[in-house]
Amino acid sequence: MKNRVSLRATLLAVAIGLGAVSGAQAASTWVFSDSGANTSNPGNNIAKTSYSTSETTLNISGAYAANDNSGNWNTTTSNSGSSATLVYYGGSGLGMNSDGNTSPNHAIDNNVNTEAVLLSFGQSVVLTSIGIGWNGGNDSDISLFRYVGTSTPPANLNTVGSSLTSMVSAGWELVDNYANLNVDTNAPFTSVNSANSSSSWWLISAFNNDYRQAGDSGIAHGNDYMKIYGVTSNCTITNSNGSCGGGGTPSTSVPEPASLALVAIGMLGVAGVRRRKATAAI
Repeated sequence: MKNRVSLRATLLAVAIGLGAVSGAQAASTWVFSDSGANTSNPGNNIAKTSYSTSETTLNISGAYAANDNSGNWNTTTSNSGSSATLVYYGGSGLGMNSDGNTSPNHAIDNNVNTEAVLLSFGQSVVLTSIGIGWNGGNDSDISLFRYVGTSTPPANLNTVGSSLTSMVSAGWELVDNYANLNVDTNAPFTSVNSANSSSSWWLISAFNNDYRQAGDSGIAHGNDYMKIYGVTSNCTITNSNGSCGGGGTPSTSVPEPASLALVAIGMLGVAGVRRRKATAAI
């Protein structure tokens, strides 16, 4: 009897422990800032491109493409003053001047070009929310992509066509389109990526008609303006020191804490059945 009680207690502890461990994903909040270097746009600074936490690192860069998707993305990784340079606007977040630096074109928008922010994490992460700090009272429809290719993507998108077909061929997957993001600077921000998909490379783009999906509602190309304030992410695997693990291999989803706990609880039930059979045989 004592051994059976001990077994039940052990299995219950395993169930609780598995749930706690699997739920202990390292979460990070990334709020964008400036590099301290001025741009040609008075009063605004070039955005900082490299960030780090105890969990992982993040590098960001700007990208833009013609609205008709006739060519490749134009990207800069140095933020050295090109048309794709990300500009930091005070506490409202990141904008871009590929189509002019007056309001509202100074934001990430789809007025003349489709503009985007490319995120490269040091490890595979689940992007969980996106915050915008300004939309000027306009629409703010976005598209979210993740890289799922088998090879390491290039440092920029200059060799990748901006049409959805070209993006998919280059290893990018459209996660979803999101209509009219509200201004939200309190983490966690507006939730995205409900499937908990992961990757080390993500692209947040102003919506383009070529990215439209069946079932999209309230989304239209044009007059979408937003400054990207920040994002939040979760690790797919957490190392013992609290850092992210798992490399850059994308996955469909992150294991739910309940699923592992249920395995252990199932073991508990099997043990109970075996105990009853043993008792009946005596």
